[in-house]
Amino acid sequence: MLDDDPDGFFLMIEGGAIDWAGHANRLNRSIEEEIDFNRAVEVVIAWVEANGGWDENLVIVTADHGQEFLDHGRTGHKWTLYSELTRVPLIVYVPPACSTALPT
Repeated sequence: MLDDDPDGFFLMIEGGAIDWAGHANRLNRSIEEEIDFNRAVEVVIAWVEANGGWDENLVIVTADHGQEFLDHGRTGHKWTLYSELTRVPLIVYVPPACSTALPT
């Protein structure tokens, strides 16, 4: 079905328990969720390699925020702007065919 659209598709994957585990200061559950996310990224990489490779696919991996885990006396992510909350990964692979369309 995904191959039927000439414009391609967008897929967003988010862990279902990562937020509540952070709010509850459940570090073990957060680690489990991160492991599951890493496995999801591995599946995406395998799909890319089986469907046109890195020259045909754009992949972005990021997060919307971090967690404090009592680093500053709180859990969660809505009270402060410490770097634990604001410095999130942004990994982008742009296929060569798309790179000429990007501003320099």
